[in-house]
Amino acid sequence: MRSSSSNDEKCASVNETETEDVGYTYNAIWRRGEDKADCLFSDWTIVLTSSENKERIETFHVHRCHIIDSDYFKALMTMPENVKEHEDTTSQISVSDNLMDVFPLILDYLYGVYNHKLRDTFSCQEISERLGTAEKYAMAILSLARYFAIKKLIKATETIILVLAREVHVNVVGSLSRGESISFMLSQAIIYSEDKMADVLIDVCAREH
Repeated sequence: MRSSSSNDEKCASVNETETEDVGYTYNAIWRRGEDKADCLFSDWTIVLTSSENKERIETFHVHRCHIIDSDYFKALMTMPENVKEHEDTTSQISVSDNLMDVFPLILDYLYGVYNHKLRDTFSCQEISERLGTAEKYAMAILSLARYFAIKKLIKATETIILVLAREVHVNVVGSLSRGESISFMLSQAIIYSEDKMADVLIDVCAREH
């Protein structure tokens, strides 16, 4: 296994390298695709398989020094080296299609693509400017943040949802009316078993109708 200090040095050396993924162009260094050589100094691979369509498989080449901010991966990497994941430096994970669609946002967060001040505090304007339509996927992001045990992202995403739910002037999902938006978010909370957020949204619906 490569030492963490070696990984940190390599990550630092390429942190300003501009790379490009499907639909994204910025200073990020994780890559999606079969060819690991496309991702400089990658030392871990994440393979996602759709739980709804076994033929849908996506491969992400990443760096331990970034994904270790996830307690899920941190625990995995501190397990005995005879664990299968250590032998092939690959995590095989099955999630729904919707969560697969959102997973690149999770990697972006771990790689610090978004302004670091967003890690702890969010505003509706920043959400709109920094994450585009990500508010539409807030529940999916929260579900993945819990799955991968990314504590700061859990806290931040919960804050986003609470702000979107309670700020009556905010239109949270494109052209939908506020009532339709809240109903949409509630349906997503139920799908992803986010009971706490569902209770908040039900309370909002009760107060506004």
